[in-house]
Amino acid sequence: MKRWLALVVVAACFSSSPSEVIGPAKCDRPATVSSATGCALIFGTVTSTRGDPLDGIEGSIRPGSGCACPTVTLQVDDRGLFSATVYRASGAADSARVTVVVQATASKYPRHVTGAPYFDTSAVVLRFAGVGAAPEPLEVRLRIPLP
Repeated sequence: MKRWLALVVVAACFSSSPSEVIGPAKCDRPATVSSATGCALIFGTVTSTRGDPLDGIEGSIRPGSGCACPTVTLQVDDRGLFSATVYRASGAADSARVTVVVQATASKYPRHVTGAPYFDTSAVVLRFAGVGAAPEPLEVRLRIPLP
């Protein structure tokens, strides 16, 4: 009698980055931006200067001149992760500068002497893919220097 031994190997891949990209696999034309001719994906983390993920964070992506795209509100989760899709309007360039802004707005965070929240910003260049093409995600890591 022959006996068979089957060995099942389960492999998992873990990224060195805890960030997650959530967005379309291919650029579409959403109902909210019917004139969209492409999109870009941006994702990242918001941490303290010690590298601890921060929750209670508000943020936005502010377009620079020539972007022809709307301001996008960032939803930062309780693990300090965010992901957003930025749509460009017709006639816009294939790349554009935007500024990512995050602020520690939860009541548990201290305020500057001026009463303003602690924050971080990063100017980045988004590369837009056309409708039907796959956008290449851009990772941004932001650190808020809390006292």
